[in-house]
Amino acid sequence: SGTERCVSCRVFDLCTYGCSAINYTTTHSFTHIPIWACALIKSQIRACRRIHDALGDDPRYAKALGMSTDWTLKRTSHRLGHRAWELLQGT
Repeated sequence: SGTERCVSCRVFDLCTYGCSAINYTTTHSFTHIPIWACALIKSQIRACRRIHDALGDDPRYAKALGMSTDWTLKRTSHRLGHRAWELLQGT
């Protein structure tokens, strides 16, 4: 965050390299990503994860992402089965 290489970042696979683009645009440097740019991109990723988690079982959302109805039903049944198993185990 701020001084680490992007490939070392825990959200590297989810990042759109926005912090690098912001930094290059503002400072013309690729080698140091400012803390504020990292924070901005990480906040966007957290917000997207929250929205994805909240909408994950909505078939309209799955369809918008290109997921089939079959995939959505399998995902939901797997989640429900897993939760039932947890309840049976007392967790």
